[in-house]
Amino acid sequence: MAVGKRQAAVLDAGHATEQGSSDDYYSKRRRVRVGSMEDYEATDVLGEGALGIVKKARHCVTGKTVAIKFLRPDTDASELQEEGRFLEACAGNPYVVGSHGFVRDPNTTKLSLAMEYVGPSLHTSLSKRPPLPEAVVRRYMWQLLTGAQKMHERGIVHRDIKPANILVGEDGKILKLCDLGLALSLATEKTPYGDAGTPPYMAPEMLLGKPDYDARVDTWSLGCVMAEMLAGGKMLFSFKGGSRHTARVSC
Repeated sequence: MAVGKRQAAVLDAGHATEQGSSDDYYSKRRRVRVGSMEDYEATDVLGEGALGIVKKARHCVTGKTVAIKFLRPDTDASELQEEGRFLEACAGNPYVVGSHGFVRDPNTTKLSLAMEYVGPSLHTSLSKRPPLPEAVVRRYMWQLLTGAQKMHERGIVHRDIKPANILVGEDGKILKLCDLGLALSLATEKTPYGDAGTPPYMAPEMLLGKPDYDARVDTWSLGCVMAEMLAGGKMLFSFKGGSRHTARVSC
């Protein structure tokens, strides 16, 4: 399970919506147009993220399939708005899930985040098949490293890269990073950075509580993911808690 809570960050981004009714809310820098949840029909549960539950949904007018993240009842909507801004800042990155903007439930007024539908998580995919061939892992790692590099060039650190936060295209040819619920902006957030991540995939500097880590923590996490793909879903480090785990990773 991921730990940590992201501090506030400010990114320039707007959010496009599908056809249908909408309203506005004021983001930190601009007015953001919000669609209505009435325009979508939610179906299957796809998974759970740091902020809430993700469901597959279909747009009632266009028929387009999307993934919608619904907030947990005890989660502040500002957290979801921050994730939406991070996704919008990554627009054009072919290896980060795309954003379709926010939608509001007219009955509860709660915001949800509509995103590109890609396919199952890498975690689910690895649990159903033998270890991946090296050629496939090489191709996947090129995509993930390219996606992370482009994200880092925009000053964003994911901080929670793991198989559960990587989506596999339905044809199995592409991987995309998702769930930026614990991401941070190096341009706007000041040290000390808070705790964040999932222990088996966290870099040593994060496990040791160092306050000034940088984007290289994502590279460490991707190394753990690569090992897991080659091992057929077996984690490189199995978290047993406390200093024991930290010592094993740090040595």
